[in-house]
Parts: sequence; structure tokens; C-alpha cells
Amino acid sequence: MTELDDSDGLAAEYVLGTLPRDERLAVAERRAADKALGDWVFFLADDDLALPRCLEIHMEHADNADIVYAPPLVWGIHDPWWYFQAPPAIPATALMRRDLFLELGGYDESVVREEDRGLWTRAMAAGARFVRAGAEPTWVYRMHQNNKSLVGNPGLVVAA
Repeated sequence: MTELDDSDGLAAEYVLGTLPRDERLAVAERRAADKALGDWVFFLADDDLALPRCLEIHMEHADNADIVYAPPLVWGIHDPWWYFQAPPAIPATALMRRDLFLELGGYDESVVREEDRGLWTRAMAAGARFVRAGAEPTWVYRMHQNNKSLVGNPGLVVAA
């Protein structure tokens, strides 16, 4: 099991579990969303780290949203411009209404990398409300030679 920062006391309430490394991300996250009991899903890959209060900050902006996102603190690459765009070019780590995720069919299982882009595009076409949870990072995106973005490994799945 992955160690979590539980400084806000919420981690135990939200963690659904870790996923097998040999399972495709789109399949694993769909399976996790199917099992989730809450109204929201928040997927965190093994190349990402949640900063303290990450989920709390996202939930503070959830009242009028279908998808809540925030910029990451980008580590390991020199040009992080991509992560500060507007929808649908937002980071993969976002809080999303579980029913919308399931209604849209989750991530496209035929895509190995950047599965989120297609999901965000479908969400925009369906009229989803995207809300940015401020300008401060709520999570860390780590770019290295073995991370999910390069090799397609799923990691920790969190469901709110």
C-alpha cells in the first residue's frame, strides 16, 4: 500500500486502493469508479503526489462544478507550460463527478498515454462545468523515465 500524507485527516476516508502495475490505466480507473460509493472520483497516478489539503481544496470548489482542477507543482521537466492551460488541456489529476465519469465511459481504453485529453474533450462536448480551484498547486507532477506518462502504469486511485 502506498504511504499517504494524512495531515488533514481525510486520506483514510477517501482511499480506495492501489492498482496492479500490469493493468492499463483506463481499465483500472474505470474499475475503481465502478466500485466507488461517493459522488466524486479523484485519480492520482504513481507519478503524482497530493499536497496537503489537496482534496479539501478541490471540494471547496465543487458546488457548481462537474470537474475541478488545479495546476500542479511540476518537477523534472523544464517547460511546464502545458499544465497551466484552460479546458480541455488541463492536467489528468482532477476531481470529477463520478456519474459524469461513468456516463462518458471513462477514459478511452485504446489510448496508452494522455487518456485524460479525450475525456476532457468529451466532457466539454457534454456541457460539463470545469472549475479551477485557484492558482496555487494542489498536487505535484513528477516527470521521470519510469512514470505513468511514459510507461502507462497506473498507481494510486482515490475516490471521494
